[in-house]
Amino acid sequence: LTNVVVSGNNASIQGGGVMLVGGATDGSFSTFADNTAATNTGGFLLSSGTATIDNSIFADNSGTPNDILGSITSNGYNILEDYSGFTAAGTDITGSYNVSAQQIDATTGHAYHALSAGDAAVDAGNGSAPATDILGTSRDANADIGAFELLTNSLATAVDDSVTVSGS
Repeated sequence: LTNVVVSGNNASIQGGGVMLVGGATDGSFSTFADNTAATNTGGFLLSSGTATIDNSIFADNSGTPNDILGSITSNGYNILEDYSGFTAAGTDITGSYNVSAQQIDATTGHAYHALSAGDAAVDAGNGSAPATDILGTSRDANADIGAFELLTNSLATAVDDSVTVSGS
């Protein structure tokens, strides 16, 4: 699960976003947000099998606990809002985190949660990021956590001051 957004899902019992029962998966540079489960974990639930996560966002899900549960290995650089029952790595960012509203990209049709300047996820990733984010935008040298890359360097504007305007 790389450059993936799992958002807006609803489970009548458990594992609103992802529930892994057996097998193995990795979550990297992904966003798990706004998922709901009636009982057990709205975001990412590992029931059995193995899972490793890094550079991903787990926030604003509803369940018990809300965002992530299971014997999941964190390789760090995740944002974890409600992670009771999960052991965070030293480089994980924990605590309250608000995800922007889900948007749908008109070109790709992909769902995403945009970041804004000053967001804890901006330039906070580590490791070998995919070359592009979920929308096909090139990731810069300091990759953002999650599936969306906010480009923070401003574009240079060319100014041509050689034009002369004559009036009538």
